[in-house]
Amino acid sequence: MGLAGFLLAGTLLVSTGVEFAPSAGASSGGFCAAIFSFAQNEPQILGAMSTSGEAGYAKASLPYFEKIDAAAPNGKDKLVFNTVVKVYKYLAHDKSATDLEKYLNLNKKKINAATTAVAASIKGCA
Repeated sequence: MGLAGFLLAGTLLVSTGVEFAPSAGASSGGFCAAIFSFAQNEPQILGAMSTSGEAGYAKASLPYFEKIDAAAPNGKDKLVFNTVVKVYKYLAHDKSATDLEKYLNLNKKKINAATTAVAASIKGCA
């Protein structure tokens, strides 16, 4: 999966997992609160993308993904969201993607395997 595919998959995973009522996740801790916060603010984040491209979207969404990463309930969730944070930091600062591509290629199997755990954690917010 290329860099763009990884970003799209990560964003879709979070976006499709947040269609639950915020009150449902209120008792589930910081992870669910961070997921709901991203979902509630995504329209403004998408607006940033329309005016300044991928870098704008990355800058606007990075704080939310950092909160989700910090509150991730298990190691597999942390692996996936830590990777999303790394990718968005590169995009937000328009850095060369060479090191990022190396990281993604080295960890691709672990990241792909961990996405199932992330989906289960997000569903647990319901």
